[in-house]
Amino acid sequence: LDFTTMSAMVTAVVGKGQHKLKQQFEYNKKILKLDSTDHRFVQYVFDLKPNKQQIRSIRNI
Repeated sequence: LDFTTMSAMVTAVVGKGQHKLKQQFEYNKKILKLDSTDHRFVQYVFDLKPNKQQIRSIRNI
């Protein structure tokens, strides 16, 4: 193998790794936003002081 071929191979491997990392980062960012939204929703619901029957109904959603 010459230097040019080896360099191209390393660049390709690094590029694939960066792509996977970016995909994982974007996925984690979306999940974090959903977790934050879920937390705000739960807090909002419990701020309304639901009774036990309402809580059971909410859990089924």
